Amino acid sequence: MKVIPTWRKLAAVLPGSVLVYLLQACVMQYLPIYGVYGDLMYAYLAVILVSCGKKSVFCASCVMGILTEATLANVHGLYIICFPLITMLWAQAFADRTDRQRERREMQHPNRRQEDLPAFLRIGLSALAMSATMQVVYLGYVYLAGSPLDMVHFLRALGAVAYTTALALIIALPVRMLLGMYRREKKNEEEGG
Repeated sequence: MKVIPTWRKLAAVLPGSVLVYLLQACVMQYLPIYGVYGDLMYAYLAVILVSCGKKSVFCASCVMGILTEATLANVHGLYIICFPLITMLWAQAFADRTDRQRERREMQHPNRRQEDLPAFLRIGLSALAMSATMQVVYLGYVYLAGSPLDMVHFLRALGAVAYTTALALIIALPVRMLLGMYRREKKNEEEGG
């Protein structure tokens, strides 16, 4: 099985991060559903998290955090801290485990299943978790700013989470194809069979 070097993963992921940021800033404002906007950046980060691993998603989240902080600095430091922090928090749960981690878990819990969940399920769950965490941060900020929270705030937050999760599932296949995920899987099957 051929291992792709980290620099090649980053060379594929970082230009995509800038492109996704530009799409979020320029296009997503014209695609609301009932006044709710999805977060294409967290959808992309969910795909990268499952497809390329923790190092790549950390670099991509830092790039997106810096770009968002540079243009939307309403709260100084919010995006540059939240993007990498939230992404790495959920990377612990949804990234592929290494063989060493699987062996360690197998020794600790021999009766449990040690395989990772399917990729598309993890993409959807990680997009849902990252978006929900960011919506909690936004709601906390609104509350601390002195605005009373009502049901409309919570419904809009739930709508944004659902929209972001749907975006992640929609872009998962094309992004994974551009990253060469399916070409590698096919090549691995040919080598193994």
